[in-house]
Amino acid sequence: MKVKGKKLKIVLALLVCLIIIPPVVWILTVRLERGAPSLSLVPDSPIIGAAKELSVSVADEKSGLRRVWIGLLKDGKEVVLLEKDFPGMNLIRGGAVRSENFKIRIEPAKIGL
Repeated sequence: MKVKGKKLKIVLALLVCLIIIPPVVWILTVRLERGAPSLSLVPDSPIIGAAKELSVSVADEKSGLRRVWIGLLKDGKEVVLLEKDFPGMNLIRGGAVRSENFKIRIEPAKIGL
């Protein structure tokens, strides 16, 4: 009787592992970051001056964009220039938007930098 109970527990444990492990492995290998997102700034100079307009392109061709945050940090002060959330499709297909372009005008005097 005790041997049958142990065998049943082993079979149940194996069955649970067979049900849980494949989806976890799939999520870790397929859905999680398959490629790094990309960002390009034009102009790419670190000098802003009195005012500057930046063209920003962001893309994540594999997983899709979920959120974009662009900000400035100077002397411990953080200023958010752009914050945008994108709709997600589902776990399998990722984000609905794969790339986006933004134009951001930076005027340090107006934002207190």
